[in-house]
Amino acid sequence: MIPLAVDAATAFQLPAEASEYAARYDQLFAVLFWGSVFFFVVLIGPMTYFAIRYRRKDDTVPATPTPHELTHNMKLELFWIFVPLALVLLLFGWGFYEYSDALTPPANAMTIRATGMIKPSWQWRFEYPDGTETSEVHVPIGRPVKFLITSKDTIHSLYIPAMRLKMDAVPGRFTSWWFEPTKPGTYQIFCAEYCGDAHSQMRSKLVVETPEKYRAWLKQNANVASLPPAELGRKIYEGKGACIACHTIDGSPRVGPSWKGLWGKVR
Repeated sequence: MIPLAVDAATAFQLPAEASEYAARYDQLFAVLFWGSVFFFVVLIGPMTYFAIRYRRKDDTVPATPTPHELTHNMKLELFWIFVPLALVLLLFGWGFYEYSDALTPPANAMTIRATGMIKPSWQWRFEYPDGTETSEVHVPIGRPVKFLITSKDTIHSLYIPAMRLKMDAVPGRFTSWWFEPTKPGTYQIFCAEYCGDAHSQMRSKLVVETPEKYRAWLKQNANVASLPPAELGRKIYEGKGACIACHTIDGSPRVGPSWKGLWGKVR
């Protein structure tokens, strides 16, 4: 619930609906929430009234009823058994249908592998079908996307509130979930399963953009992924807001320790 409250405008408001079935999930949530409020008032209200209205006002011990004075109402008992049962089965069927649909992606869905990890840092890594690997997700609007989810170490949970997507990442196993983005924008990605002391830092972004912008982004990142290791390392080191901001390679002082002489050493 903490990530949901952070992403929402207020603690009492759900995030914007940005996927094809987000509205369907919100309808089910509304029925569960307001149904619970209704039955709470209907049940607890009279109970509170009767407890106050007919409370014992002195130390007089009420007479114990004899067996022949005890009775029941068969119609009323059947009513409060089968009506709640029907409501529960209806909600179960509705929820199961939505859950099953979220596990069955369309044939044209794009598969992205999402891996949670705590080493070298708490993060999500996303791998595209062409082998491109990134720390944030870019997807084209209107294209079904399937996440194939796993973990390298402990249990995580991929959580994208705006897409109404949450699925556990389990070491040695794959889980999946799909969605179809309907609104362009940048949305928060969280880990919703406590996984260690830096759990709160395990955040990323989902960028929904036009197909043209998505193809341009994918081409740029595919080029980076195909670079030789040494060239890729230099590009990462010298990138905007990257390692070079704190570390040097010539021994000169900066915010962080210099990397000079680290090659071949284990620390």
